Amino acid sequence: MQTVLDKLGLSDVNDGVFDGEWRGGGTKIDKISPTDGKRLASVRTASDDDYERAITRAQEAFLKWRMTPGPVRGETVRRLGNASIGWEAQLQPHYLSSGRAARYASVKERMKAWRAACIGAA
Repeated sequence: MQTVLDKLGLSDVNDGVFDGEWRGGGTKIDKISPTDGKRLASVRTASDDDYERAITRAQEAFLKWRMTPGPVRGETVRRLGNASIGWEAQLQPHYLSSGRAARYASVKERMKAWRAACIGAA
């Protein structure tokens, strides 16, 4: 059976900085499962160069995004929200087992409210 990490295309050690492509020249951090305390995977953090490049690319993206018409931005956010809802059932056990049930119990309901607030659609 394929795990959530496999479905996301994650490996044993993953770059943790995205600037249009994945990077990670910094320290490696182990991510531990709240369910059983076992190591899930590792993430490489940003080096100074990775950080500078990511900030520069984010600023460039912002300048383009703010010129995008509101309806197009809204549709993009709606599609992102819809895409994330499909992961609820697979991710929810990790939240519940870490004692965050009240906060994360219904990702789908939170996404519906968020979409309604952002673009006026339920």
